[in-house]
Parts: sequence; C-alpha cells; structure tokens
Amino acid sequence: MSAISGMDLGGAFRLANIGVGALTIVGGLTQMGLSLQDILLSSYLIIFGYSIASLEFATPPVAHKYGSFLFSFVGRGILYILIAAILMSGGFLRYFLALIIFGVGALFVVLEFIPSIEPPENMRNEPLDYMEEV
Repeated sequence: MSAISGMDLGGAFRLANIGVGALTIVGGLTQMGLSLQDILLSSYLIIFGYSIASLEFATPPVAHKYGSFLFSFVGRGILYILIAAILMSGGFLRYFLALIIFGVGALFVVLEFIPSIEPPENMRNEPLDYMEEV
C-alpha cells in the first residue's frame, strides 16, 4: 500500500471518469427508442454522461452546490452503480457497458475507505462559500 500512496493517480482517475462518461453516452444512445420511458432514460444517461466527462475539464462553482456527491469517491461510485443498473436491459452491448461502469463504481466506493488514496484535485470539496449567499 505504501507504494500506492506515493503515486499520483490523478491521471488514472481522470481517464476513468472520462471513460465512464463516454460509455454512459454510448449506453444512452443505444437505449434510445420510441417509448417515453426509453426517451427519458436515454436522455438521463446522455446528460449525466456528458456531465461526468465535462467535470474533468472544468468545474462550475454551482456543481459544488447542487452536485456535491460528485466530489467524493463514494458519491461518484454510487452514481456509477445507478447508471449501470439503468443500463442493464437490452442486448449484450448494454450489459457489457453496465459491467464496466459497475466495476468502476464499485472500485470508487472501495477507494473512499482507503486512507492512503487521495482524491484528485477536481474531486476535492471546495469550501461551502455558497452558504453566504443565503
């Protein structure tokens, strides 16, 4: 474990998050159908996939206020597991995408409880300055 604590894993986390975002978008596109349920689920998946991937490039201040769960390993892990559960219907491709996303989500939940692993810079909580606005 001591070898891991000295390594900078920010690039690996960034790649994992961008990958999950891209796979979620692909899963959302494959979910697209003619029923209202398919349209809503695919829209949800595409929007969250884009949001997950774009958070790796720029973090808007409002994201900390309304999406604070995205800035911890356990929060992102549970979101990824939820996305995988939504994708678990249909053909082989969706099951395969769901399996990968579930694996990353489960790994993120486990990483929350390993003290030697520090979250990357973009997943660290900002001070709660938005409370001053209220």
